[in-house]
Amino acid sequence: MLSLVIQGDGTGDSLYVANQDVPSHAYALAPASVAAAVCARAGGGLTREAWADFLAEVPYRRVCT
Repeated sequence: MLSLVIQGDGTGDSLYVANQDVPSHAYALAPASVAAAVCARAGGGLTREAWADFLAEVPYRRVCT
C-alpha cells in the first residue's frame, strides 16, 4: 500500500510518501526548493556539452548557482 499526502500553505508545500516497505519521506514542492535539490543531485547543472546534447535548440545558460 502506498500513501501520499500533500500539505502546504502555498509557500512551502510538501509531498509525503510512505509504504509498508519504505519509511516515509517528504519532498519539497516549492519551485526554489525543487530547483535547489535538482542542482545538488546533478552536481551543479549541465556543462555546455551536455546542454548541447539535450537542449540544442535552447541557448546555454547557467541554471544552478
